[in-house]
Amino acid sequence: MEHFLFNNTHKNFDELFNIVSLNKNQILFSEGEECNFIYLVLDGIINISTITYEGKEYIFNTLKKDDLFGDSLSFSENNKYLGDGIAFTNAKIAVISKDNFLSLLNDKTILKNYLSYISKRNMDTRFQIKLLSQQSIRDKILFYLKSKEKNKIVYINSKEELAKELNILRPCLSRELIKLKKDNIIDYDKHKIKLI
Repeated sequence: MEHFLFNNTHKNFDELFNIVSLNKNQILFSEGEECNFIYLVLDGIINISTITYEGKEYIFNTLKKDDLFGDSLSFSENNKYLGDGIAFTNAKIAVISKDNFLSLLNDKTILKNYLSYISKRNMDTRFQIKLLSQQSIRDKILFYLKSKEKNKIVYINSKEELAKELNILRPCLSRELIKLKKDNIIDYDKHKIKLI
Protein backbone atom coordinates (compact mmCIF):
# COMPACT_ATOMS: atom_id res chain seq x y z
CA MET A 1 0.00 0.00 0.00
CA GLU A 2 1.35 3.41 -0.93
CA HIS A 3 0.59 6.01 1.72
CA PHE A 4 2.56 8.72 3.57
CA LEU A 5 2.53 6.61 6.74
CA PHE A 6 4.73 4.06 5.01
CA ASN A 7 7.28 6.49 3.52
CA ASN A 8 10.87 5.27 4.06
CA THR A 9 9.75 1.85 5.24
CA HIS A 10 9.86 -1.40 3.31
CA LYS A 11 7.25 -3.24 5.33
CA ASN A 12 4.04 -4.47 3.72
CA PHE A 13 0.98 -3.79 5.83
CA ASP A 14 -1.67 -4.67 3.25
CA GLU A 15 -2.91 -7.61 5.34
CA LEU A 16 -3.85 -5.27 8.22
CA PHE A 17 -6.32 -3.24 6.12
CA ASN A 18 -9.72 -3.92 4.59
CA ILE A 19 -10.42 -1.97 1.39
CA VAL A 20 -13.90 -0.44 1.03
CA SER A 21 -15.20 1.06 -2.22
CA LEU A 22 -17.88 3.74 -2.00
CA ASN A 23 -20.12 5.18 -4.68
CA LYS A 24 -20.79 8.91 -4.85
CA ASN A 25 -23.24 9.97 -2.08
CA GLN A 26 -22.83 6.66 -0.23
CA ILE A 27 -22.68 6.99 3.56
CA LEU A 28 -19.54 5.64 5.25
CA PHE A 29 -20.72 6.48 8.79
CA SER A 30 -23.50 8.47 10.44
CA GLU A 31 -23.44 11.14 13.11
CA GLY A 32 -23.76 9.60 16.57
CA GLU A 33 -22.36 6.17 15.65
CA GLU A 34 -19.33 4.89 17.54
CA CYS A 35 -15.97 5.18 15.79
CA ASN A 36 -13.97 1.97 16.23
CA PHE A 37 -11.77 2.09 13.13
CA ILE A 38 -9.14 4.25 11.49
CA TYR A 39 -9.60 5.12 7.82
CA LEU A 40 -7.13 6.04 5.07
CA VAL A 41 -8.49 7.67 1.93
CA LEU A 42 -6.86 5.91 -1.00
CA ASP A 43 -8.89 7.64 -3.70
CA GLY A 44 -11.79 10.08 -3.94
CA ILE A 45 -13.29 12.65 -1.58
CA ILE A 46 -15.27 12.16 1.64
CA ASN A 47 -17.16 15.08 3.17
CA ILE A 48 -17.95 15.09 6.87
CA SER A 49 -20.97 17.26 7.49
CA THR A 50 -23.67 17.98 10.00
CA ILE A 51 -27.02 19.70 9.90
CA THR A 52 -27.24 22.86 11.99
CA TYR A 53 -30.23 23.66 14.20
CA GLU A 54 -31.42 25.94 11.39
CA GLY A 55 -31.45 22.95 9.01
CA LYS A 56 -28.40 24.06 7.03
CA GLU A 57 -25.76 21.53 6.00
CA TYR A 58 -22.29 22.45 7.24
CA ILE A 59 -19.27 20.59 5.86
CA PHE A 60 -16.64 20.75 8.58
CA ASN A 61 -14.10 18.42 7.04
CA THR A 62 -13.23 17.34 3.52
CA LEU A 63 -11.02 14.28 3.26
CA LYS A 64 -8.98 13.63 0.13
CA LYS A 65 -6.45 11.09 -1.07
CA ASP A 66 -3.92 10.21 1.66
CA ASP A 67 -6.00 11.72 4.48
CA LEU A 68 -6.28 9.71 7.68
CA PHE A 69 -9.30 9.98 9.97
CA GLY A 70 -10.83 8.26 12.97
CA ASP A 71 -7.41 8.01 14.63
CA SER A 72 -8.18 10.58 17.34
CA LEU A 73 -11.87 9.87 17.68
CA SER A 74 -11.57 6.09 17.99
CA PHE A 75 -9.36 6.46 21.10
CA SER A 76 -11.50 9.18 22.67
CA GLU A 77 -13.66 8.58 25.73
CA ASN A 78 -16.61 9.88 23.69
CA ASN A 79 -15.92 8.18 20.37
CA LYS A 80 -19.14 9.10 18.55
CA TYR A 81 -18.95 10.69 15.10
CA LEU A 82 -19.79 14.39 15.11
CA GLY A 83 -21.10 14.28 11.55
CA ASP A 84 -22.00 12.09 8.61
CA GLY A 85 -19.20 10.76 6.41
CA ILE A 86 -20.50 10.82 2.83
CA ALA A 87 -18.63 10.10 -0.39
CA PHE A 88 -18.56 13.31 -2.44
CA THR A 89 -17.10 11.26 -5.31
CA ASN A 90 -16.57 7.56 -5.84
CA ALA A 91 -13.96 6.65 -3.24
CA LYS A 92 -11.72 3.88 -2.00
CA ILE A 93 -10.97 3.68 1.73
CA ALA A 94 -8.55 1.47 3.68
CA VAL A 95 -9.95 0.50 7.09
CA ILE A 96 -7.86 -0.71 10.04
CA SER A 97 -8.80 -1.67 13.58
CA LYS A 98 -7.50 0.29 16.56
CA ASP A 99 -5.33 -2.62 17.71
CA ASN A 100 -3.73 -3.07 14.30
CA PHE A 101 -3.17 0.68 14.06
CA LEU A 102 -1.38 0.66 17.42
CA SER A 103 0.84 -2.19 16.23
CA LEU A 104 1.78 -0.09 13.18
CA LEU A 105 2.99 2.67 15.47
CA ASN A 106 5.60 0.35 16.99
CA ASP A 107 7.61 1.03 13.84
CA LYS A 108 9.60 4.25 14.56
CA THR A 109 9.46 5.44 10.95
CA ILE A 110 5.69 5.03 10.81
CA LEU A 111 5.36 6.73 14.20
CA LYS A 112 7.43 9.68 12.95
CA ASN A 113 5.33 9.92 9.77
CA TYR A 114 2.16 9.81 11.85
CA LEU A 115 3.34 12.52 14.25
CA SER A 116 4.24 14.72 11.30
CA TYR A 117 0.76 14.17 9.86
CA ILE A 118 -1.11 15.00 13.07
CA SER A 119 1.02 18.14 13.52
CA LYS A 120 -0.09 19.35 10.09
CA ARG A 121 -3.68 18.41 10.88
CA ASN A 122 -3.55 20.44 14.11
CA MET A 123 -2.39 23.45 12.11
CA ASP A 124 -5.32 22.92 9.72
CA THR A 125 -7.69 22.88 12.72
CA ARG A 126 -6.23 26.15 13.95
CA PHE A 127 -6.85 27.59 10.47
CA GLN A 128 -10.51 26.54 10.67
CA ILE A 129 -10.88 28.13 14.09
CA LYS A 130 -9.36 31.36 12.85
CA LEU A 131 -11.57 31.28 9.75
CA LEU A 132 -14.71 30.81 11.82
CA SER A 133 -13.66 33.59 14.20
CA GLN A 134 -13.73 36.19 11.40
CA GLN A 135 -16.56 38.59 12.24
CA SER A 136 -17.90 39.50 8.80
CA ILE A 137 -18.56 37.58 5.60
CA ARG A 138 -16.03 39.81 3.83
CA ASP A 139 -13.38 39.05 6.46
CA LYS A 140 -14.04 35.30 6.14
CA ILE A 141 -13.75 35.40 2.36
CA LEU A 142 -10.59 37.50 2.35
CA PHE A 143 -8.94 35.49 5.12
CA TYR A 144 -9.70 32.28 3.23
CA LEU A 145 -8.48 33.64 -0.11
CA LYS A 146 -5.25 35.07 1.31
CA SER A 147 -4.54 31.81 3.11
CA LYS A 148 -5.22 29.55 0.12
CA GLU A 149 -3.93 31.61 -2.81
CA LYS A 150 -1.11 30.51 -5.06
CA ASN A 151 0.07 33.25 -7.39
CA LYS A 152 -2.96 35.26 -6.21
CA ILE A 153 -5.38 32.60 -7.51
CA VAL A 154 -7.67 30.24 -5.57
CA TYR A 155 -9.39 27.43 -7.45
CA ILE A 156 -12.83 26.34 -6.24
CA ASN A 157 -15.14 23.47 -7.20
CA SER A 158 -18.24 25.65 -6.95
CA LYS A 159 -19.55 28.65 -5.06
CA GLU A 160 -21.91 26.32 -3.21
CA GLU A 161 -18.99 24.23 -1.90
CA LEU A 162 -17.06 27.39 -0.99
CA ALA A 163 -20.07 28.74 0.92
CA LYS A 164 -20.32 25.48 2.87
CA GLU A 165 -16.61 25.56 3.66
CA LEU A 166 -16.89 29.16 4.89
CA ASN A 167 -20.10 28.31 6.79
CA ILE A 168 -22.07 31.08 5.11
CA LEU A 169 -25.19 31.05 2.94
CA ARG A 170 -24.60 30.78 -0.81
CA PRO A 171 -26.56 34.02 -1.65
CA CYS A 172 -24.53 35.93 0.99
CA LEU A 173 -21.31 34.65 -0.54
CA SER A 174 -22.41 35.71 -4.03
CA ARG A 175 -23.40 39.20 -2.85
CA GLU A 176 -20.07 39.70 -1.10
CA LEU A 177 -18.07 38.40 -4.08
CA ILE A 178 -19.89 40.92 -6.29
CA LYS A 179 -19.02 43.72 -3.84
CA LEU A 180 -15.37 42.60 -3.65
CA LYS A 181 -15.19 42.58 -7.45
CA LYS A 182 -16.82 46.02 -7.64
CA ASP A 183 -14.28 47.29 -5.06
CA ASN A 184 -11.53 45.93 -7.34
CA ILE A 185 -10.24 43.55 -4.64
CA ILE A 186 -10.93 40.33 -6.55
CA ASP A 187 -11.96 39.02 -9.93
CA TYR A 188 -13.60 35.65 -10.40
CA ASP A 189 -15.23 33.19 -12.74
CA LYS A 190 -16.95 29.84 -12.20
CA HIS A 191 -13.93 27.95 -10.83
CA LYS A 192 -11.33 30.49 -9.74
CA ILE A 193 -11.01 33.66 -7.71
CA LYS A 194 -8.11 36.02 -8.31
CA LEU A 195 -6.85 38.53 -5.75
CA ILE A 196 -6.03 41.86 -7.40
